[in-house]
Amino acid sequence: MASNKIVSYKKINIDNIVIEKPVKTKNNSYISRLSYNNDTFNMQTPSLTFNSQTNISFKMINKGVFFNFLEEFDEKIIELIYKNSCLFFHGKKFSENKIREAYQKSFEIDNQGLVNLKNCCFVQNIKVYDSFKDITSMPEFPFEGQSILNFHSLMFIKNKITPCFYISNIKIPITKKKISECIFEDEEVEEIPKPKEIQEPEQDLLDSQQEIFEEQENNLETMFFFDEEDI
Repeated sequence: MASNKIVSYKKINIDNIVIEKPVKTKNNSYISRLSYNNDTFNMQTPSLTFNSQTNISFKMINKGVFFNFLEEFDEKIIELIYKNSCLFFHGKKFSENKIREAYQKSFEIDNQGLVNLKNCCFVQNIKVYDSFKDITSMPEFPFEGQSILNFHSLMFIKNKITPCFYISNIKIPITKKKISECIFEDEEVEEIPKPKEIQEPEQDLLDSQQEIFEEQENNLETMFFFDEEDI
């Protein structure tokens, strides 16, 4: 179950998401792996704004298709945990309201109407591509680009259930190669306002995420993006 197939955010069938039974970690938390169509859950996103490695946001685009998916994803995860609570929690049956209270949503909307992804961060050896599918350097924050988003797992820590996502690949919208000399001067660009800070993940969640980074790094292969017209 590690072929690293990629599916467009427009083509997700929410009913194909599966949660594995939680297993205990070294940090005494529990983790449930997520899968899609019996494979790793890798999705190509629309254009996102990367304000930092953990502050990632987007505007409502394409009639809110990606935002609607995130809403449906959260509801599906709550439904699956509720239906499997006896299996997951050693015979204990939890109410849907109890699970809903414990579940940490995958996003939040700030007062400017931007949607911020929660508990999402870069893998250590993230790959950045230009529009020619050539590997390039990481731009300075903030910048925009599409990404490969890995829906990795659910973390059960104390009384919280937290979905964990990882960005493994980014494609930035460079359509022309740089040339060494040009008669034109660079265009002055208005200063981009500093993005609103969002709450950082709790330390015990970060510790648990770090534990699964090593395995995630070993499983990552080079993944190419769909062309925009294909998604």
